[in-house]
Amino acid sequence: MLKPPRRIADISIVVLLLIPLMWLHRQWKVHQVAALIETWLKQQHGFAFRVVNCPILIPLATSTFECQGELNSSTQVSIIVQRDANGGYHWEIPTSKQVLNLSELEHQFQDEIFKQTKTRPVIHCGGQYRLNEVGDRFICQMMNQHQENIILVQVDDQNDVTWQIVEAQPVSRSETVLKSHSVTSLSPTSADAFLNLPAATQGFHD
Repeated sequence: MLKPPRRIADISIVVLLLIPLMWLHRQWKVHQVAALIETWLKQQHGFAFRVVNCPILIPLATSTFECQGELNSSTQVSIIVQRDANGGYHWEIPTSKQVLNLSELEHQFQDEIFKQTKTRPVIHCGGQYRLNEVGDRFICQMMNQHQENIILVQVDDQNDVTWQIVEAQPVSRSETVLKSHSVTSLSPTSADAFLNLPAATQGFHD
């Protein structure tokens, strides 16, 4: 029986030795990406993840994959990661029941307001992400055609967002307060009154 050429046998041994090294390198890369995401989200947004887990095998360049950030034993946050052609990584947290992506929220407000007014305002809700909490209230700043207004936002017990636009200055009876289609009337007429309400468990009522 003919023996394989020495050169082929040597190549086979090298390949067998490289496989575990390649696997270890990919494992190290996974942990490195997860650590970068965890550190960045903590420093930039105050998210204290217990751990961030990414897929064992990171896809090839220009691919998208999903990591999971664990805030506590019952709260998992989805983190979408994009790997570019140069081997760099970019990530974001989409809006979910656990987290509000404020950039997405601002664009939703802009789209809804544009439908009603045919103008697209500049809106700032502060930061990029916000943890969802039932009854949570916050304010977004809005500038539309040189007029500054505020948007009062609340998260209800279903983790749905309701919102209303009010004038930054008191409005007269003849003026109209612009509202989103999903929001009913609010009793407070100022931002301070809105934020000082007791924590609600049912959101806004019909």
